[in-house]
Amino acid sequence: MKKIFLLLVIMFSMVVYAENDTFIIDEKLPNLDKAATDNETRSNSSYWGPYMRDLQQRVKRNWILPKEVSQKHIVATVNFTVDRSGRLLDCKITKSSGIPEADKAVKDAIEKTAPFRPLPKEFKGYSTPIEFTFDNTQY
Repeated sequence: MKKIFLLLVIMFSMVVYAENDTFIIDEKLPNLDKAATDNETRSNSSYWGPYMRDLQQRVKRNWILPKEVSQKHIVATVNFTVDRSGRLLDCKITKSSGIPEADKAVKDAIEKTAPFRPLPKEFKGYSTPIEFTFDNTQY
């Protein structure tokens, strides 16, 4: 299952474009082994793609870097948990950018986006962890 999970992560990594900058929000799909409770749900993750693309777009709109750090290269990772109804259960920076203002903007983007859309109806678990990596690198 780990090989399949890694392949899914690669398939659903995406670049989100803003008007003037390129923002990369690289998400890892929910851990299907732990989040789901039945074999059918674990083996059928096709419903996560549309959910995660929508979630990325919504989070990206709320990611606003303070002017004083917007010209710096920012990479930060945040883990958060969403319940079935879309409620944010927790949110924490797991890999700091090293710039407190930028880390706050990353966490604020998640918190401002909440509540999220309900998890896909095919998902049978109560909640799922999600990991996003924010990167404001311009290409």
